[in-house]
Amino acid sequence: MDRCREGDGASPSKKEDSSETLFPELLNFACRAQTLISELLILSARIPPEFVDPRYDPVLFDLRYFDSPHDFEARIDGNAGLEELEDQLRESCSVFMQRFFLLANGIVVYHQELLKYLNDLQEGMHVKSTLERVIENEEGRQLLTESLALFGCLLLLMEHHMSGSLREKLLVAHLRHDRCFDAPNLEVMCLLCRVHPSNTSGSLRQVQSSRSGSVMVLVQKPEDLFMRFPFPKQVLDSVLSCLKDCDLYNRILHYPDPEHCSVALASQAGYLYILLFYLPVMLHNEFVMREIVDRFFRDSLVVPIFMYFTVDLSLSWDTYKGAKASLSSCLMPSFIHDQCQLHYMKVNDLMSELCSALSNRVLNRDYVLNNSQSLLALVRNCNVSLRWLLLHRTSNNKKVRDTVISAGTAHQIEEEALLSFLLKTSQFEFEVNQLYTELMESKGTLWQESKGHASESMQELSEYFSGSRTLSWKIKDENLMDLFKSLCVQA
Repeated sequence: MDRCREGDGASPSKKEDSSETLFPELLNFACRAQTLISELLILSARIPPEFVDPRYDPVLFDLRYFDSPHDFEARIDGNAGLEELEDQLRESCSVFMQRFFLLANGIVVYHQELLKYLNDLQEGMHVKSTLERVIENEEGRQLLTESLALFGCLLLLMEHHMSGSLREKLLVAHLRHDRCFDAPNLEVMCLLCRVHPSNTSGSLRQVQSSRSGSVMVLVQKPEDLFMRFPFPKQVLDSVLSCLKDCDLYNRILHYPDPEHCSVALASQAGYLYILLFYLPVMLHNEFVMREIVDRFFRDSLVVPIFMYFTVDLSLSWDTYKGAKASLSSCLMPSFIHDQCQLHYMKVNDLMSELCSALSNRVLNRDYVLNNSQSLLALVRNCNVSLRWLLLHRTSNNKKVRDTVISAGTAHQIEEEALLSFLLKTSQFEFEVNQLYTELMESKGTLWQESKGHASESMQELSEYFSGSRTLSWKIKDENLMDLFKSLCVQA
């Protein structure tokens, strides 16, 4: 953790040196992970109806097909009805099956190459890069974290959107129709596609319906899924240590209010949530989890992990002793109610401020220059309250969700009012942003005008003190007035 802090305070010469030795391999991994997730989301939204149609079940096989392929093929051979279904499946779904196969292979290759890079990094195979140097470098630790966490996110989203039974059927169907049983990485692709056991008991039962179409991700025992694709423990320890103790993206500086700490650290909190499943022993350590919850999740039960996808800690951490105990105070009805009261009351006050600023048309360049801190504080406060309410109104924990919604009803703030608040905040942000853009674009002109005016004033003051002329402008400065008055009293 000290290494991370030292990296944040690096001297200009050190930063200049680090900028010359960036980590293109890690940048490439992070970009590839984003691409793989994008492809997964595209495919998950276009799953062919044939793969959920019971009529096609006799020609769609899971991984048991590889135990006795001849027996499975014998069921179809000579059966005109099943052969027709085979032809229809091949004709309508071959492109989709090919894309899924390429995605699965891309995920496997990504893990293999990242694992090799990390092992080489530990062993000092890269002349200019070591694990310690990556962690010390601001950009290096960001990219390393993203490369690992986005892969974990990819596994979670695949399990969330495309069940194991569907993945198995897609993989086997493609292999049968393309006759590519000797494809490289086939064994590892089978491992990727294999059904991940899920438990529908207890609190999970309430969210099983419409699971794949939800933005709330809940995967049972993700550590078992992650263990299929492990990474070096030393690397994970170093990254998790950094995430726990550092400000990965230097955002706390822009959120001076201590109450906004969890928002400032939201991005790395999502990464931390994912990477903890690679070291589940930490999730059972109450002391460690208490430290993590206090810094990242003390007022946030619903946490974004990627784009609009979120997790509900009250459910996803329910089976982990240390994590569950650390969340106990955050799950108390009184605490949740207090948070609701805080944010709903802020919505009313902030909405008044927004309407006043927008309707009175006080927003101009001079006003922005003179009131930048208050304007930015208003934008921050609006976004923080809006974010908390929108996230927690979607909680999969019925008690939490009902508490948040009922508190909104008591304050006469329903979904329409929140939508109006969102639109007003967006309008205010847009106008302030436009004014700042204009100021930045005209900064050079304003500087030259101010410099010219200052030069003329100094010249006129010089002539005034020579006694040859009077000033053409009045000087009014209350600070100077108070200074001279105090000097008179002292005299």
